[in-house]
Amino acid sequence: MTPQLQQAIRLLQLSASELHQEIQNCIETNVMLELVEDEFPNDIAGSDIHEESQFKQQAISERRTQNADWQESAYEGHSMDPEQIPETETLSLRGHLLWQLNLLPLSESDAIIGVAIIDAIDPNGRLGVSTEEIRLSLKRAGQGTPNDDEISSVLKIVQTLEPTGVAARTLSECLLIQLCELSSEVPFLEVAKACVRDFLEMIAGREYQKVCKILGVFPDDFQKVLELIRSLNPRPGSDYGTEKVDYVIPDVFVFYEKGQWIVELNEQVVPKLRVNKSYSNMLQGERGSAVGTTLRRHLQEARFLIKSLATRNDTLLAAATAIVERQKGFLAFGDQAMNPLVMHEIAEVISMHESTVSRVTSHKYMHTPRGIFELKYFFSSQLSSELGTVSSVAIRAVIKQLVATENKLKPLSDSKLSQALSSQGIQVARRTVAKYRELLSIAASSERRKSN
Repeated sequence: MTPQLQQAIRLLQLSASELHQEIQNCIETNVMLELVEDEFPNDIAGSDIHEESQFKQQAISERRTQNADWQESAYEGHSMDPEQIPETETLSLRGHLLWQLNLLPLSESDAIIGVAIIDAIDPNGRLGVSTEEIRLSLKRAGQGTPNDDEISSVLKIVQTLEPTGVAARTLSECLLIQLCELSSEVPFLEVAKACVRDFLEMIAGREYQKVCKILGVFPDDFQKVLELIRSLNPRPGSDYGTEKVDYVIPDVFVFYEKGQWIVELNEQVVPKLRVNKSYSNMLQGERGSAVGTTLRRHLQEARFLIKSLATRNDTLLAAATAIVERQKGFLAFGDQAMNPLVMHEIAEVISMHESTVSRVTSHKYMHTPRGIFELKYFFSSQLSSELGTVSSVAIRAVIKQLVATENKLKPLSDSKLSQALSSQGIQVARRTVAKYRELLSIAASSERRKSN
């Protein structure tokens, strides 16, 4: 194979972070390459991308598709019994805020906005994105288009949660929220509010005399104002623990809109490249020279890289679209509706070799209303049943449901699970049930049994 063909094949199988690094290296070594956009993320795992992905993951996973009959809480996995509040020192800031939000009588749309806001709060308690960014994220996630007033309204609600000062966009706003919570009888409260609202930079620069003159405050009184301000917490979230999160950057977004499933590439993963016109124009004046030879080689490599990236995007989108078309049942109803699927089927649909499908689905992730999944998750073996062919994923989902609803005093053995599946028209051998049970990390019946 030619070096160019080897590069094209390698690009297909790179993950989002690996592709990011590859593009960065190419830009640094090839003068002919430049980004169409003005900015490129310094780190594909950067906080801005994480925050937006978190918005989308939470908002999309809570969307109720029009053809699904499933119901999900806006706080699935976070709802807590008020009588079982975890100890503050072991509870993360995000978990603490979600617990409080869960107690408020919010509409479904406001709850989704609230979760998006909380997910954008950094460990110090500061909101690191604008209402516009939150609005665009929710719009992209298929949650409609809340206006800035709606987001601002929910933001004010989040800012009333503990710790006081959380979800502020600036230091000034953080301190002002804390001051507004104090009793009106606190001495020099209004002066302190004016200081943090309008003169924080001057105070940081120790221009105390100027501030005193503007506010008409005596120096001795101003020292008391400073003491009040210094008693506030500029990092209200710092007293809470942090959740260990392994971030996954989705390559593809899937959402339900106007009666159909829409598949879109995540444009943040692969930026648009173009040939640098300044250097390409230099070629005409450098014909036959060593510089001209180098520039011509760079131009050829740049064009091939741009073409390879476009091919990669087209192939990834085609494969993802074909998978979504085949797995609509799963997207709407969950694992039990997963269809059996092999790579050969997708290869035929997109008219490519199975090896190409294997490369383009490895280490690539799809963002769906049910969470983020590796593309290979949607491929599963099939078993014959009275209902036709059933995917192994669907069978595992049924086993999980049977175990969840079993009598804990008399848990179902693998043989009983096999019989229960048979009663539903799914013929599965006991040893196969045991294998699937172990894959689900479900203990044997003897270990699941509970005594009276």
